[in-house]
Amino acid sequence: MAHDNRKWTPLHYASYNGHPRAVNFLLKWEADFDRLSSVQNSQGKTAFIISKNQNVKKAFNRKLNSVTNPYFQTSGKPAKKETLT
Repeated sequence: MAHDNRKWTPLHYASYNGHPRAVNFLLKWEADFDRLSSVQNSQGKTAFIISKNQNVKKAFNRKLNSVTNPYFQTSGKPAKKETLT
């Protein structure tokens, strides 16, 4: 998976900068969702955690609800199947 020297992936950048359409695109077309959703940057944060935009968080929630992924990190702990806030 592509990342820069801070270990930020395209998903980290799209999430941080509040681009829900880009996040949707990356989540839809990334073949390895398990790996994508758990990739941490150099500060140990996932793309979901660094997002401040509610529409971006909704995109993650839609994807999370469409697949069962116990490693989707939202707070450093495995996610429950319920909707994340």
